Amino acid sequence: MLAGALLEQAEGLLDKGIHPTKIADGFNMACKHAVSTLENVAEKFPVDNREALIKCAMTALGSKM
Repeated sequence: MLAGALLEQAEGLLDKGIHPTKIADGFNMACKHAVSTLENVAEKFPVDNREALIKCAMTALGSKM
């Protein structure tokens, strides 16, 4: 869903005459900023059962698609 939304926004920028390389550079900058922000606000916690955590994440993500 995120990729589709990004492509939709890119299409609008292309229609305005913005070069695809500039659009990709902007998305890359936004990604780096998002990762940096997430690293700053993230809290670390110990994981006792990694497999259960992975199964939980897969279930949560699978229901969104």
